[in-house]
Formats: sequence, C-alpha cells, structure tokens
Amino acid sequence: MTEGRGAMRRVLLSAMAVLAATALAACGEAEEEGGGGEAPAGEPVTLSVGIDSIYTPMFVAQSQGLFEEAGVDVEVKQFAQGGEGADAMVAGSIDMAGSADSTILTRAARTEIRALGVFVEDVGNYVKLVTSEDIDDPSQIKKMGIVPASVSEYGASKLLEAEGIDPESVELVPAGPPELPALLEQGDIDGFVIWEPWPTRAEEMGGRVLMESREFDLSYVLVLGARKDWLDTHQEEAKAVMSALAKADEVVESDPEAAAEAAGEQAKLPPEQVQGAIDDLDFAVRDFTEEDVQEWNEVADFLVERDLIEERPDVKAVLADAVVPSG
Repeated sequence: MTEGRGAMRRVLLSAMAVLAATALAACGEAEEEGGGGEAPAGEPVTLSVGIDSIYTPMFVAQSQGLFEEAGVDVEVKQFAQGGEGADAMVAGSIDMAGSADSTILTRAARTEIRALGVFVEDVGNYVKLVTSEDIDDPSQIKKMGIVPASVSEYGASKLLEAEGIDPESVELVPAGPPELPALLEQGDIDGFVIWEPWPTRAEEMGGRVLMESREFDLSYVLVLGARKDWLDTHQEEAKAVMSALAKADEVVESDPEAAAEAAGEQAKLPPEQVQGAIDDLDFAVRDFTEEDVQEWNEVADFLVERDLIEERPDVKAVLADAVVPSG
C-alpha cells in the first residue's frame, strides 16, 4: 500500500513539473512577443477636446458608442481650451487632439504633427468682432484683446488688414478667452476677435457684436491632430476615430437635439449654446483641399512674421493623407 502511494506521488510530481515547465515557456514567449516597449493590446486612444460646443461631435461619438462601433477604444479628455489639449499631445500625454488649424501649425513648429482631417468648418459666423458700445467702426479700436497664437490673434490681424488699419496703431492685449468680456466691460480693451460663446457673453455684459468673421475674410477649420511617431504605428486607430467622427457629424446635423443632449451630458454645455454652434458651423468630416493648403500657408506665414514660431512648418507635410474615410 505504501509502495503504491509512493508511485502515485512520483507520477503527480512529474506531471506538476511538466505543467510548470509549460507555463514558464508560455510566459517567455509572451514576453518576447510583447517586448520593445509597445503599448499593451487594448490600451485606449486618448483624445483631447476643449469644453466648447465646437467639439460636439466628440461628445456625440462618446455618448452614442460610435467609437466602439468603429472598433476603437477612445478616452475623451476635456481641457479648458483646445490649445491646452494640443500642448498635452506635444508632451506625449495625449494621442490625438482636436484643435484649430492655427493651433496645430503652432505646435507643428515644435514637433512633428500631422493633421488628419477636418471635422468642423466655420463658414463665417462663429468668430466675431466684439467691441464696447461706444465703438462704431473698427478704426476706433486702440486696444485689441487677443488669445495669443490662436484664431483670435490671426483673426485680429485679418480684421486690421481688411479694414486698412495700421497694426502699429493698435495695442494687442493678450488674455484667455474667459477674461476678454470682463476686460471689455472694465474698459481695459476696446474690442476683441474670438469664437462663441464669448461674443454672446460679452453682449450680456454690455458689449456689442460689430462684425462677423466673413466680413473680414477669416475662415478656419477644426482638425484632428496627432504626433507623427504615434500615427506611424496607429494608422488603423486613427482611421477608426475619423470614421466615428464622420458618423457623429451626421448626427449633429440631422438631430441637433440629440447632439445638444450629448454635449450637455458629457461637458455640461447649455443646449442653447450647442444649438447656436450647430447653426453657425458646418459639421462634416472631410479631407484637405488645395484651398486648405493655401489657407494654411497664409497662417504659417503669419505665425513666422509675428515671431510666434521660430521655424516655418512644411504645410504639405503636416496635412496627412489617407486617414479620412472615403465615401
């Protein structure tokens, strides 16, 4: 009996040794396959947005599961402004960033960034010139508030050019978007060029909208950007994100109430503010055109002339191909 138990014990020990060896071999193979510092499978793509109605497509895609439907796990990160998210992308803590063309070009001068495609376009309503009540003509502006290195500063330059105003005659006062209405109310500036909702806020505080951006030949687009090193190894994820945003844009245009509800849930944005953005903007994913290339080159020239960047980025290199879904 004792001899039988001993034989059984030897068989069990032998089997356990075989299992242990198999497990160790499997671990070794997994380590070899997962080496090289690559992100583990299933790690979410981080996407930055500003807390702004212009990012409604991202909120819709998040709320309605459109990212998952496109086969990509996306974590939407909210920043006070789109530029802050773009800075996080440059620093490597964010994979993709939604931002304006001028903001992407500014960052592209610091590191290799690719703009993947347009997801929102301003058709001339969303950015406005706001002034104090006693200003009847842009030529009366002596102090202009701007958000540095943004559509606000570029728009102010386009305004002065369109109106034939000597830039040397106007003092530019840098500030953040939320500060501009208060500076106007206090009399520290005579006007500013900026996107909604800040013109509406300024009107509520006694300011006036004097001009819309179409009147001084300003146009701009919102794009999705990514670092080149990330995009090189995540082409499929980038295409999936753009595909999800294309569907989200369709929802924004066809069902504004659902879009406003999603933006309210995800970013606490008031429905009337979202509806105003939907009325003013063209929500659609598209690839870049020759007109975009021309406009981006003008922005790049402006950034260099104003010493906002040291080295001019190659616009055609920044604008990526084959990321926007066809059809």
